[in-house]
Amino acid sequence: MLSLSKTIVAVSISTIRRAEARVVACENCDPTSDTPFARVLDAIRGHDNGIEYLMPESAQCPACGARVFEHNLVELA
Repeated sequence: MLSLSKTIVAVSISTIRRAEARVVACENCDPTSDTPFARVLDAIRGHDNGIEYLMPESAQCPACGARVFEHNLVELA
């Protein structure tokens, strides 16, 4: 039987802010954005894809101020 379990990790506000600092725009203000915010969290935490994140609050796009969640696409510096 195939198990489709997911690893869910709660991230701190500090981790969100560190990931947010790498973002220059989001899909709301830059339609060419192509990196899921979760991949930025992966890079900050030093983990590969496949982790679902539980964020205590959203990140904020520095360009337009939109709320950014783990599945939103972003453009990196």
